[in-house]
Amino acid sequence: MDEPRPAGAPQQTTPNPARRLRLFLRDHRVLDANVHVAQGQYLATYLASRNRYVNLTGIDWMGTGERIPHMALKVNQILWASSQDGELPLTNALAAASARRVELELEGGYVLGAGLLLMQHQRLSDYLQSAPAFVPLRDSTLLPRGRSLGDVVVNQESIQVVREIKTTEPDQPAG
Repeated sequence: MDEPRPAGAPQQTTPNPARRLRLFLRDHRVLDANVHVAQGQYLATYLASRNRYVNLTGIDWMGTGERIPHMALKVNQILWASSQDGELPLTNALAAASARRVELELEGGYVLGAGLLLMQHQRLSDYLQSAPAFVPLRDSTLLPRGRSLGDVVVNQESIQVVREIKTTEPDQPAG
């Protein structure tokens, strides 16, 4: 039985709870793993703050079924990453930013359609110059198959081209 906490004593919390990520690597391998992230940290800044390696536990390699208890992965090998448990937000982007639809061509022949968080008249090149090492994307889709990836962060080093996609307003017919 737990003993009651004395009045005014700090609540016991895990300072760096485990969060489940899916990582797509530059060599086309995919893995699910736990990372220990400080409360209030964002996925884009967490990965960008890892100088060279990220510590992973409970690794499951997709496709092979291999399980590894612990490893260090070189951060620059990550093509894109997503939070599997939804508990790790992408970024602290301003509420004024809207998700403009873009297509990103990545190394390895990948093409993603996604929402890029930009201010109303912000240029793509200005945003990308000032963006962190991992760019947050909303509602990503792997093209041309249309496979939904959800919210991801993409390694800046892997981006070759970003182009804005013209979208039609719901009340305007395409044409």
